[in-house]
Order: sequence, then structure tokens, then C-alpha cells
Amino acid sequence: MTGVLPIAAMTFRAVLRDRVLTLLLALALLTIALSKAVGWVTPSEDVKVVTDLSLASLSLFTVLLAVFLGARLVREDVERRALYAVLSKDVSRLEVILGKYVGLTGALALSLAAAAAAAAVYVAAMGGAVGAAFLAAVVGVVLELMVLVAASVFFSTVASAPIAAVATATVYVVGHGVEVLREFRDVWEAGAAKTAAGVLYVLLPNLAALDFRIEASHALPVDAARLALAAGAAAAWSAVFLAAAALAFRRRDL
Repeated sequence: MTGVLPIAAMTFRAVLRDRVLTLLLALALLTIALSKAVGWVTPSEDVKVVTDLSLASLSLFTVLLAVFLGARLVREDVERRALYAVLSKDVSRLEVILGKYVGLTGALALSLAAAAAAAAVYVAAMGGAVGAAFLAAVVGVVLELMVLVAASVFFSTVASAPIAAVATATVYVVGHGVEVLREFRDVWEAGAAKTAAGVLYVLLPNLAALDFRIEASHALPVDAARLALAAGAAAAWSAVFLAAAALAFRRRDL
């Protein structure tokens, strides 16, 4: 796996130079700053609203990063034939996938950390609590980033950039709505529909399980076991997407 780090470093530098990253970061900071305006609608809950919207902005920032940067990561390198020189050396296709993932995740996590720091300062300035619950919520967004980037890397190996972007966004939407399947499973009577709902609930990435915004906005304690379980689940979903990406990339005729 000696080729992973050089590819990761190259990807890391390329992503940080991308103007799209700067634009999305500016958009995230603007959204955080405007959260106070929404808080004025409910003055008694303004601090909670600012905290919740600031964290929601980080989550939105995450999916936009994965959609606009990750979804074109591998595809563009193939189309520009940039990977031919890399693969001509003693570098496996698995190392390419892992290197791309590590580099992209590192660059996006760094940008997310900057946005999270700005959100923390803003929330604190508005009188909100920036403690363990807020930190857990930020960790949850980072875990979400890991899953979405892995998904975007997979889709970028099997589809064009626009399709990969839509597919990645779909993972985000479905991942945050998958809890509905559990409710259906618990309500429906035994049968094919109940079984299908149960299977889909287990198989689909449950990004809602990585969301700790409610705890952060209400300054509630976050169970360490729940956070550890969320980290394990995010790692498992990321591994599945990356394994699928490596398999698909291995079968490509380059």
C-alpha cells in the first residue's frame, strides 16, 4: 500500500486548490451567519435555532462537497488520462481508490473543521452552549462526510459526473429518511412488505443515526456508546462503498 499516501497527498493538494471548495465554504459561512435572522422569528428559542441551523449548514456543506467534488473525482482523471501514468507504475487500482478517498476526505474534513470552528464561535457569541454535545454533533457531520465521500467515489467509478452527483445526493436524502422504514416495519403486519422494509432498513446507510443536532441545540448529554456505534456504522458503510468502488475500478478497461 505504498502508493496510497502519494496519491492521497496529490489529491489533497488538488482539492484545496479547487475554486468550488472555496465557493462552498463561503456559502456555508454565509448560511451560518444568517441563522440569527431565522432565530428572530422565535425570540424565545433563538439560541436553539442558531445552534440547530449552524449545524444543519455544516451537514448541507458536507453533501455539497461530496456532490460537487467527490462525484467527479475518478471520472475526470480517467477522461483526462491522468491515471494512466499512475497505473503504469507499481500502483494497484485499490491503492488509487484508497488514495483518492483519503486525500479527498482529508481536504474536505479540513474545510469542514474551519466551518465548524466558525459555527462554534458564532453560536458561543449568540449565547449558545458549545460543549460536548456540540462537539458530538460536529463529529457526526464528519462521519457523514466519510460515508458520502465513499459513496461519491464509488459512483464516480461507474457513472458520469452528473449521474454520480445525483446518486450521491440520493444517498444523503435516503440516508436521512431511512428511519421511516423502521416505523413502517413496526406498524405493518407480517408479510412481504414488512420483510422488505426490515431488510432495506438494515442495508441502507442510516445517516440519521449520525445526527446529534437535537442534543447540541438543547445541550443534552450524548451517550458515548451511541457515538461509538455511529462511528462503527459510518466506517462499515464507507468500507462497503470503497470495496464496491475498488471492484468496479478493477473491472474497467484502462
